[in-house]
Amino acid sequence: MLNLLRADMYRVLRGKGIYITFIVLLIVNIFVSGVFQAAQSGAIEFGSEEATAAIVAELGDSGMTGAEMPALLSSSMDNVIWFMLAVIMIVAAVIFSDKTVKNDISFGVCRIKLYLSKLILCAVFCFIIMAFYIASGVLIGTVLSGFGGPLPSGYWSNLVQVFFAQYFMMLGVTSVGVFLVFTLKSYGAALGSYFAFFLIPMVIVQLLVFARPSLEWLANYDLPSSLNLLANIQNMETGAIVRAFSIGGFYLVVVTILGIVLFRRAEIK
Repeated sequence: MLNLLRADMYRVLRGKGIYITFIVLLIVNIFVSGVFQAAQSGAIEFGSEEATAAIVAELGDSGMTGAEMPALLSSSMDNVIWFMLAVIMIVAAVIFSDKTVKNDISFGVCRIKLYLSKLILCAVFCFIIMAFYIASGVLIGTVLSGFGGPLPSGYWSNLVQVFFAQYFMMLGVTSVGVFLVFTLKSYGAALGSYFAFFLIPMVIVQLLVFARPSLEWLANYDLPSSLNLLANIQNMETGAIVRAFSIGGFYLVVVTILGIVLFRRAEIK
């Protein structure tokens, strides 16, 4: 499996796709930072004066400093789900689009190792892209408003705790993406199914909650929503934390096992 991982890492790093993904993510962070800075200065408004005032009050007089950026970005970590789609396509889907999967299997590569090698490499890039998402945000915030401080007690331990809690959830997201690629064996089908799997339930839950606020509890069982909730893990009840990790663990374990079973039985043309 190490040979598979080395070969895939070499291929990915030689290509342009992974670098374009990181550049787009950086642009998104710059845009988000600029928008919030403009709101703090009064240059733009978020829907209404009340909404803008609430956001400005949250940011404080100093604007969005580097030290404040991790909290903001962690609460919108579901944005990384869409960047992981690009990573999964680059790492895993390419073997089906260029038909090299058939060569790998004909040369005796174990299907389980092939599946797991793609999943592991996607997990590695998931860690890197999440770290880049937070670190670039801190850098942008520092350039625009300074780093800020003094830092509250436990700042760094809290940051690490939130990061790894959300990383565990993102592993569940990654396992779903790899499952779709190996099950559908089609770049386009996996791409569309990934969007549908994460976007449609999220939209439905938001619409239901908007129509009937008493249904807000439905968001507790939505993977992207649970991912964002863990940004405030220190203030979450134990039951809510267990529920969120159970959702992430279910997708990571069950979907991976199911994907391997189906791929082992699949006919490769």
